[in-house]
Amino acid sequence: MNIPPRPRQDFAAAPKPLLASGYDRSHWQGESALRAQGGPGAMPNQAAALRVVGQPAGCRFFFLQGLFMFKNLAVLNTQQHRQLRFTPSQPYHFADSEMLIPIVASEAFMVAREYTIVFSLAGQTNVYALTGVDQGVNAYVAPSGHWLGRYVPAHVRRYPFILSEAPNGNGNGERHFVMQFDQDAPHMNFPDGAPLFTDEGEAAPMLQQVQEILLNLQKDFDYTQTLVAQLDAAGVLVEDGLRVQPKQADDKQTVLQGFRLVDVKALGQLEADKLAQLRDSGALALAYAHLLSLTNLRDGVLTAPKGSHAAAALEARRTAHLNDGEGSISFEGVDWTKVGH
Repeated sequence: MNIPPRPRQDFAAAPKPLLASGYDRSHWQGESALRAQGGPGAMPNQAAALRVVGQPAGCRFFFLQGLFMFKNLAVLNTQQHRQLRFTPSQPYHFADSEMLIPIVASEAFMVAREYTIVFSLAGQTNVYALTGVDQGVNAYVAPSGHWLGRYVPAHVRRYPFILSEAPNGNGNGERHFVMQFDQDAPHMNFPDGAPLFTDEGEAAPMLQQVQEILLNLQKDFDYTQTLVAQLDAAGVLVEDGLRVQPKQADDKQTVLQGFRLVDVKALGQLEADKLAQLRDSGALALAYAHLLSLTNLRDGVLTAPKGSHAAAALEARRTAHLNDGEGSISFEGVDWTKVGH
């Protein structure tokens, strides 16, 4: 899976950091040294490329690529953004072109109920929920902006905030982060929203909550990458394709490639001690969640014909809940107890 580089960001004009931090903390400003590192890190909100390499009879042929959800990133700082207010529960139009959503292991079984989970190609250790099969279209975002799923992945729910890793000049092995936000996000356009900073320029309770959530999520992304590396080392991940057959008879089948799946045969042939290691680490549970998720290619959102009664019913079901906090910074259903294990 080829990962295009993140757009370079110029941090030369950024103010002096308000709070220098290690792995378990973050600071709100960037440093000019970030520029030498190519701006924010590529994980976890990176693009991912899928490709169609086969053309079975009646199949469409096109190049499929995930897009960035964060379109206009800026480093959050007190001097420039003290007056910003955050209003959650906004429509999901910001994610309507995302065809792949990064996920973490602790939410894998929630995701598996209605998304298809895939693994990145060899040399990478990311896990994604497949959310679209048409170029630049997220099938889980309705025209109204409602999310057509009972569970919204954590990566989507943390929008418009994201952490980016900064260089650590102390040489002590700690990881440093800066907090960024999408300046184009509608979440920041309402005067009655929750303040991000106090009058004294300190982090307000809302921002403290966001900070804690983002750091926990970052830890779980790291944990998830460790699990994928274990599955890779065990030899159970293979590059393969997926066929998506819409329920409407005249719709053509789509064949997607550019990722890896779990090889059930290889998994079944593992020696007992190796299987036990995967079980104890949580990697086996991630593999099972992936295998379970493949059933969503038969009757999930991706197979619902556009404009069908099924698609309309999905949107109607979600419409009543848009203002009930579903878009807020909240990670109900994510098991943080496994973070760092």
